[in-house]
Amino acid sequence: GNYWRQAVFYKLLFDRQRDKTKELRSIKFLFIEPNDKEEFDVKKIHVTPEHEETVEKQITETWDKIQAHDFYKGCGKPDCYWCNFVKDHKLYTAMHEVEQEETLQIMG
Repeated sequence: GNYWRQAVFYKLLFDRQRDKTKELRSIKFLFIEPNDKEEFDVKKIHVTPEHEETVEKQITETWDKIQAHDFYKGCGKPDCYWCNFVKDHKLYTAMHEVEQEETLQIMG
């Protein structure tokens, strides 16, 4: 999940610091809001070299897409909350449904 990826990212940052005298093997997330049992959750995540490799690959792929301006274009479904939010607030950059809508307006 998201905490796993966040933990691995923190590990990658930690490993790139100048002080190499410490080694990080796991990360704990201490939640400040109580769960349903009114207890505070603690999640411990052990980071492996395979985890690091996966997240490094995701970072590289994401960076390459940003540089290529290859952004998520939306699903195009008329009842999609996200697509409609982007369209209604004119936040789109290349959504295919917006391009189609503009074409229809020009033709109409």
